[in-house]
Order: sequence, then structure tokens, then C-alpha cells
Amino acid sequence: MSGFEVDPEFYLISEATGLDIDQLMGLKKGFEGFDKEGSGKISQTTMQMILKSMGIRVEKDEIEGAVTEIEGYESGQFSFNQFCTVAAKFMTEDDEEQMKEELKEAFRIYDKEGNGYITTDVLREIISEI
Repeated sequence: MSGFEVDPEFYLISEATGLDIDQLMGLKKGFEGFDKEGSGKISQTTMQMILKSMGIRVEKDEIEGAVTEIEGYESGQFSFNQFCTVAAKFMTEDDEEQMKEELKEAFRIYDKEGNGYITTDVLREIISEI
């Protein structure tokens, strides 16, 4: 990240949402790109468009459910911090799903006989490799 000035607010948002600085920088670029008037606020529809442009599939009802948990959501306008809170719900969910798939694949590699479990000997072998 050399050459980039990291907004100090990013560290607080990162701690609150679990998103890393690179993810926040990507969200900030999307937010600023869609906040044409420079008001510091975006709509729910815009929020969904930004996430979609980042490759994160979010259905309208999913985002509606997520924004209702945000304080001040009734206004229909969201600050960058609020946007990150909503985005984190979908971005970390994708990471968890990906991790589950990777773990399943790793398990299949060690479950050579395909019987749905690994032996303690295989588990010891895995742990010794780590």
C-alpha cells in the first residue's frame, strides 16, 4: 500500500466490521465514485450497485434486511461508515463460504477412501505438516 494515505477512520471501521484496509479502500473508491454530489451519503440502491460492481451478489431483500440494523436507516441515505457496516455483512459471509469450501476440499484430499472421516493417524500427519 505504499504511496497511499490511509484515512485514520479506516482503522476504526476495520476494527468494527472485520474488513481489512484494502477492502475499505475499495469500498471508499466505489462510494466516492457513486457519490456524485459529494454529499457523503448514498442510497440503498446505490449501495447495492457498488457491491454488485465489486462482484458481490446481493439481492434487494437481503440488503433491505441488513440496512434495517443500521441506526438512522429510515432516512434512506447512508454514510461511508454505515455503508461499510452493511457491506461487511456480505463480504465476510463470502469469505466464510469460501473457507468452508476450501476446508471441504482439503478434507476430501485426506479422506482417501471417501468414507466421510479421517483417521487419527492422518490427523497427526496433517498436524505435523503444519
